[in-house]
Parts: sequence; C-alpha cells; structure tokens
Amino acid sequence: MRFSGVLLFAAALALAGCAKQSPYPVKAPVYAAVTRKLLPATRQPDIGYLLDPSLLYAYRDVPGADALQEVVRVGARALDWVDLLQKEVPLAERAQIWRRADHVGHEASPAAPLIYNPDLILESYRKALAAAPASVAEALQSSAPLPTLAPHGLSAKEVVAAVREVHTVYSRASRWLVLYQWHSSLTKASRDFRSWLKLDREHVALTALTQQWSQLTNEERDHFVGKISEVCPLAYEDSAAKCRSAFSGLKDPKKGDKARQWLEILLTRGRRVYDAKFGVHEVHDGVETTTKGLMHLIAMPTYGMDLDFFTWLRERVTEGWSFKDAGGKQTLKVQLFDTTDSGPDALKVEWENGALPHVNGIGGDVITMDANAPRWLEHTQTVMRHEFGHILGFLDCYTEFWDDELASFNYYALDVTDAMCALSGQFLDRHRDALLRGYFLHTAR
Repeated sequence: MRFSGVLLFAAALALAGCAKQSPYPVKAPVYAAVTRKLLPATRQPDIGYLLDPSLLYAYRDVPGADALQEVVRVGARALDWVDLLQKEVPLAERAQIWRRADHVGHEASPAAPLIYNPDLILESYRKALAAAPASVAEALQSSAPLPTLAPHGLSAKEVVAAVREVHTVYSRASRWLVLYQWHSSLTKASRDFRSWLKLDREHVALTALTQQWSQLTNEERDHFVGKISEVCPLAYEDSAAKCRSAFSGLKDPKKGDKARQWLEILLTRGRRVYDAKFGVHEVHDGVETTTKGLMHLIAMPTYGMDLDFFTWLRERVTEGWSFKDAGGKQTLKVQLFDTTDSGPDALKVEWENGALPHVNGIGGDVITMDANAPRWLEHTQTVMRHEFGHILGFLDCYTEFWDDELASFNYYALDVTDAMCALSGQFLDRHRDALLRGYFLHTAR
C-alpha cells in the first residue's frame, strides 16, 4: 500500500502531522495551489469544512499576517524541537505538549469563551517567549539548526513545558490566518448560543413572570420582551431589534398567555438549533455494517495508507470509537479495512504544513491535517479521533463566530465533556446511541 501522507494535529483546539512518505519530513511553507475539494450539496458545512489549507500562506489581505507568519514559523520549529530532543526516548516516556489533565475544566466555554485576534495572539506570543528560559526562546526564534540536546541546565521535559505555551499561540495564529477570509459569514447572531443558554437556565423564573403579567410594571414587561428578543437571531434568524418591535404588543398587561407562548416557542426553536450540533447528520456511504446479537460493527474502507500508518490510525479509531456496556461487554465497534478503490467511499488522509485540521465534509472521505507535528503526540492522536468523528457523520459541537465590536473571533465548546466539542472531552454513550440510530436504525441523530 502506498501512503501519500502521515501524521496530524488539530486547529485552535490542537495540531499534529507528518508529511509525504516520511514520518519526520523537512517542513516548508506550502505555496503551490491545492485543488479545492468542493463540498457535496448534501454535506453540512461547519468551521473546519470551509477551509483550503493551501490558503494558509496566501494571506496577503489578512490583518496581522506579516507578524503572525513569524508565530507560525516559530510554532512549527518548536514542534520539530520537541520531536528532535526525544528521538531516543521510548514513545510512552516522551514529554507531551498537551495532557488531558492539563485541560479538563479549562476548555473555552460559554461562560469563558476564547477571544482572539492578531493583537491578542501577539500579546500571548510575547508572554510565552518571556516565560520561557532565555536559551529556549533564543533557539526557537533562531534560523540556525535546532540543538540536538536541551540547553545547559534544562531537561527535555522543561523545554517541552516552554514549548507548550508557544504551541497554543501557534494554534491560534494558524486558525486566524485561515478563518479570517470567512469572518463576514461567521456571524455572531446566527452562531452565538449564549442568549439561548441563559434563557434555558432562567425559563422557570421567566415563566413565573408571565403568570403575574398584569401585576408587572411596564418597565418589567419591556425588559422581559427585550431579553427574550435576544434569542431571535439564533431561533428565527431575525435581528433582536426587529423581533422586539414585532412583539412589542406583548407589553399589554392582558397578554401574559401570549408572552408565555412566545417564550416557549423561542426555547423550543433554540433547543432545535442546539441539538442539531450533536448526533450523526450524514452517514458515511462506504461503510459495511453487521450485527451479531448485541454487538454492532461499522467497517470503514481506507485507501492509500502504508501498514505503519494504517496500524496507527486503527489504534486511534479503536480508542475513540469502540463502546462497551456497563458490564464491560463491547456493544459497538468501528474498524478499518484496506481497499484498492480510491473513490469517495474510502477514507484518505492528507497532510499540509500549517493546515487547520478538517475534513472535506460531514460523512466525507478526506481528513487533512497539519504536517508540523509528530504523530506520537497526544495532541495528534486526540485530534485524529475527533476528525474521524466527522467522517462518521458528527458535526463539531463547538461554535465560533466573528464579533464586529471586538474585531475578533469568539470560540467556545457547547459541552466540554464531549469529544466532538472539546479536546478534553470524551466519547460518550450519546455517540454510541447516535451511531446506532444513524447506521443501524437509519434515523437522523
């Protein structure tokens, strides 16, 4: 089997990689045009699926591009050094740039979103270099060959600890450079769930207000209408102002029942949009499914992978997409098999330097990953399990949008416990149940 690219990582959530036919390639910017993979009309796009990795270095019109190019260069160099310093260290003993324990409870959430733009990224970059030992910062910023040993007085583990912070900034810089061209279409109104989440939390108290509607002051009823209107962009795709104007009549003291009905409608519509971020949306056409008793098997064809990479990928898929019941008995498993057919039914993996990891569509057939990090990294492995979830038909259950007021992107996970929302998340019973519905019962989500 011929393998056209090995290794990986993830976007502002992570990275990983390897390049054409060599697990530790010489890194170089990708300037050549890459054929754009068009998204089939039936596929549902999301942030990761809008991207063409060849555009990472074609960012002339992206604000902050010149300064961020240096962040990307140093970030890629940092990952090379992590790899070089631990070449002779057994895989299980290598220091990691990321650990699950470091991130649990610290993922971007609705209450604490990640906000980033060039100024914020560069500020974080300066802080990361300032916090690193001087010898580490000097080696990272240099253009000379990387040292094969850790600087005097430091261990490889201490170097990796400094690299960890640089790598986080590298992830954000790569994400900004690739996503900015779509910022005008990633609108806050249609993607920000915080107003609905707040409404959902407070719906009992708000319902109680509608039951004493006639006893409220005009100001209190006006406040209610204004608060509920904030959900309209997500639920109706109408502006909050337009919605507030359309429902201004609810301030009538006799309209408590109507106010409650409107609240319930917005809660229901918002829930529908929220739930749509979870579950299987598009089954992969090429899989083979079998059922033996309580055991369900999904077999995914692959193409163009050498034996070493195929084995590595199979391990990642088994780690994430194998489910057991409460008694420890396996109930569902996804496994891979090789095929000589390179068509859209077979999974392919491609690597691009500096790419924001993504797939070519929900239920698609190509995973593209960043070629700037070795596959032994936990980051790499975590991201591959996540990206494979998209091939099975799951959306990202995080949200990301452009904030005009802040001139920045806002990003947060809808559920930090879910591996399709956050890197520290897990594969849960909900994923197994969604696979059973989508692949064996043939029902949506």
